[in-house]
Amino acid sequence: MKHYFWGSESESVILKYYIFFMAKYKKDIESARKLWRELIDHGHKEEANMWLDFVNFERLYGDATHYRKLLLQAITRVSDWQETFVDLLITFERQEGTFESFERSLEKCEAQMKIVNAKRFKAIEEAEARFEKRKSSTKRQTKVSKK
Repeated sequence: MKHYFWGSESESVILKYYIFFMAKYKKDIESARKLWRELIDHGHKEEANMWLDFVNFERLYGDATHYRKLLLQAITRVSDWQETFVDLLITFERQEGTFESFERSLEKCEAQMKIVNAKRFKAIEEAEARFEKRKSSTKRQTKVSKK
């Protein structure tokens, strides 16, 4: 089945429909999870929207263990919207977890967000440095052209 989908523009849309069909009507959650993994691993490893669809699928058709595990993976793998997955995990732990699982998840989220914020801060510093470099080179070019 997967050979027909990879490489087309609508690969993820068609495959997602098929995955939901497998889970809802065929009741084959394990095969559906496997296809989700293939979809994520096939060029969508860091895309928050794809992970969000996967997480929502697991919430609808899966179980608490897989949902928690998937949220923890998403927090470490997505390149944007990490806060969305942190909020989902913390809300889940408050509603269905134990105090211990809540604390473990909170610690993991805080540690990961420190890493994310450090990366964001570094990116801002690099952007500022590039801006200052351009600004100073523009001033030099302006001085040279005035002479």
